[in-house]
Amino acid sequence: MHTGIVARATSRLLAQVTTAGEALGRLIVPVGIASALINTTSLVAMLIPASKQLEQTHRVPARRVLLPIAHATTLAGSVTLIGTSSNLLIAGIASDADVKVSMLSFAPVALPVCLVGWVLLRLASPRMLSGEAPAVPAAMHWRVELPIAAGAISVGKRPADIGIERTQEYALDAIVRDDATLPSTQTIAAGDLLVFSASPASAHSGKARASACCRNVSTRFQWMSASTVHCATSRTTTST
Repeated sequence: MHTGIVARATSRLLAQVTTAGEALGRLIVPVGIASALINTTSLVAMLIPASKQLEQTHRVPARRVLLPIAHATTLAGSVTLIGTSSNLLIAGIASDADVKVSMLSFAPVALPVCLVGWVLLRLASPRMLSGEAPAVPAAMHWRVELPIAAGAISVGKRPADIGIERTQEYALDAIVRDDATLPSTQTIAAGDLLVFSASPASAHSGKARASACCRNVSTRFQWMSASTVHCATSRTTTST
């Protein structure tokens, strides 16, 4: 079941972020707290789409966000009994010796180490993971249309503000409203039709992109050619 909760949360956290340092500043604390309660691997995996989107919209390399966050979650996970499998292993060994290990038994040592590690990651990672994302121009031969429902989280926002006006994989060409074609700089309203030019890769992943910003939309794909127009065989409906 797809709820879109993670996409909404990361969208709010990374709104207006333009550098890896800003992304780390917003993500380390909430992600660290969550990693003390759930599996760190799945938590970092859930951040991959948001990191890739940040790389496309603001050219912030995903590795400069994901690698420090992976280390931050490892540090935070060691604070609680269930935050990491190694703590559970130690608790199992200790129980055989009649030593009781509680939820926060590791915290007196692990929490200070975690906080110091977070500060070091925040200061050192932008310098150690320097470099820009490679610029590889994509051929945008697909036409993608996204109708906006009344409950969409993009309603009332400008495309540029939510990072969907232009990326390496797609570009918003126009906003169609009441049979009138508006420029892509207009504020999005319920009932609008967003018309994109997209690469084949981004067109085929349109379902994921639509669910992230345009709740309850139908995505239509068309291949555009100079001499002919072919309708794609797939039609995807998303619901979040």
